[in-house]
Amino acid sequence: STAAAAGHPLLSVRQGKGEVAGFFTEVGRCELHSFDILHMFSGDGQAAVHVRIDLTTPAGIRIVDDEMHRWEFDDAGRAVSMKHYADTAKHLAAWFPER
Repeated sequence: STAAAAGHPLLSVRQGKGEVAGFFTEVGRCELHSFDILHMFSGDGQAAVHVRIDLTTPAGIRIVDDEMHRWEFDDAGRAVSMKHYADTAKHLAAWFPER
């Protein structure tokens, strides 16, 4: 994605437990005001979650965004993939205001 190519730490591709932990390290650099689950749909080993986030980035810019998180699970119920759908232009501007 454009955000991943730009090096956005919350919207870049990650694999494995260590990289997931790295994602949450980056989230910890933000001031999280709210993370609300608005809708959740599931079936056939997958789930879609509509969330609203409200956070202030390390650059000091506050954003509110509605996002979709699409999860896939294996037969044992373990998450095997997650795709994050967000307003990447809004996120890039808030994370990298100097660009």
